[in-house]
Amino acid sequence: MLLRNNGKPEIATAVLIVGALCNIVLDYFMIVELRWQLLGAALATLISQGIVALGALYFLLNSCGENKPRGALNLSLIFEIFKQGAAGLVMFLYFGFIIALHNKQLLIFASEVEVAAFAVVGYLGVIYYFIAEGVASGVQPPISYYFGAGLYQRIRIMFKLALKVSLGFGVVMVTVFYLFPTYVLGLFSEDLALLNAAERGLQLHLSTLFLDGFIFLTSMYFVAVGKGGKALAISLGNMLVQLPFLYVLPLWFGVDGVWLAVPISNITLTVIIIPLLWRDLYQLKRADMEATSGDKQCA
Repeated sequence: MLLRNNGKPEIATAVLIVGALCNIVLDYFMIVELRWQLLGAALATLISQGIVALGALYFLLNSCGENKPRGALNLSLIFEIFKQGAAGLVMFLYFGFIIALHNKQLLIFASEVEVAAFAVVGYLGVIYYFIAEGVASGVQPPISYYFGAGLYQRIRIMFKLALKVSLGFGVVMVTVFYLFPTYVLGLFSEDLALLNAAERGLQLHLSTLFLDGFIFLTSMYFVAVGKGGKALAISLGNMLVQLPFLYVLPLWFGVDGVWLAVPISNITLTVIIIPLLWRDLYQLKRADMEATSGDKQCA
């Protein structure tokens, strides 16, 4: 991420690709050839991650030139970094949170078949999460740059473009899940009971999948404009809003209530977020208009 923000996105991408390829090759060598099984898989991952980390650090330090960090640590800056990054931390914790609580509720109100179905549905959801996260992370550097340069109109243009891409992918995926559930789920298993449970979960649990992209993007937008507190509130809200739904809905609707907890909480959080986002973008619009008016008066 530091490489990307330092104007070297192509190097950051190349380093990640090299790490992924190394992981694949080492997995084959250590698991298949050496027969080290789980140990081999773990070592392959560690070595590949080490290659990525060292490679990224090397290119980062070389791209800094004369701007390499020197002197004592700036504690206030470190605190600001933690504050801005806390939202991302909570967002990643969110996935573990979702899996743990849903598995527990599915075991209470259904069976192991639904837990396996949730894993399948989760894999399909993660495909979109990666896309949405990539869009949100990719739009952060230019928005931060435009914010620092006072180019507020470009921020709105960039955000709207990212929103169209993220929502568009989400809507397309949800449509595919509804129109071709048997084909999509057939890629994972041929067990009829599992497929029936997964199809029900797919069409309920991922019905508002595209709103996850909106939530990710909004949180990253607030990080990009230096409002880490709002971003953290959104990330925490994404977890906390689900708790009452996840515990109350199954009491009313059984296993369907577990599947519906995420989409209903997504709708609830989106309704809360939209006014906050609209107000912030409107303030940027006003600031841009005032700056433009000031330039005309000076001219």
